[in-house]
Amino acid sequence: MAFFEMVARSLVFTIFLLCGSAAYSQSSHLELQRELESTHDTDAVKQKITSYIARHKGTVGALYLQALVTDDAQKSVELYKKIRVRFPHTREAENAILRIGQYYFSRGLYVSARKQFLELIETHPESELVGEAMYFSATCLCASGKEASCHAELKNFLAQFPRSPLAKMAKQDLKEMGVSTNGKPPAARTKVAKTDGKYTLQVGAFSQTNNALKLRNYFSRLGVPVEIRKKSVDNRTMYLVWIGSFESKATARSFGESLKREHGKPYRIVDLN
Repeated sequence: MAFFEMVARSLVFTIFLLCGSAAYSQSSHLELQRELESTHDTDAVKQKITSYIARHKGTVGALYLQALVTDDAQKSVELYKKIRVRFPHTREAENAILRIGQYYFSRGLYVSARKQFLELIETHPESELVGEAMYFSATCLCASGKEASCHAELKNFLAQFPRSPLAKMAKQDLKEMGVSTNGKPPAARTKVAKTDGKYTLQVGAFSQTNNALKLRNYFSRLGVPVEIRKKSVDNRTMYLVWIGSFESKATARSFGESLKREHGKPYRIVDLN
């Protein structure tokens, strides 16, 4: 900013303080989000977030953090929807739409999920999340058995975002569909999608139930369906943390890679058959 008048410097300094305060407020909620997503000690972070929400009630940052720490996935979705309506031109709104889509995707509601991803692409064409939304929109078609359309959209995604972190996954998806990235679309197949998925993701295995509960709460706050299963291994009880329900390995892996990329959480695919 150029300073043309000595008499205006005090006014500029005041504006700078106000803008700096707003920037600090924004960075604070982003830092809290990153802290929440990078630690298993969520209780301490949750206390910080509760304090932040109380101080910044009604702001987009407070609403977004509240959505992240809400245990009830449906309530989180409602908060994301509120962000989308009240703050439509913010980065948080873009993330909110993507998270709603990912929630529906993990529940096996592929039509609803695809609507969210397409909305993000249409309403925020300049967003850095467009590539991710385009990829997930395509995999919704795969999960619904519309492989010809899925193939076409994956090819379009690769053409537009060849350097995306998801490009490798898109190529693998095409390979699993039985075609090369340069091949022709496969013939459409008749496939009835089941409401109960054939696969789930295991994101943790613990000998202590408390550790399993912490990880379950972490994913619950992200709006992901999560459960704990007990299994006996070498006369020991293990507590397995499973998330999501998926029709195919490709959709399970797509969601798992998204979680791994965004939250650094390892996973393995579990065949429920």
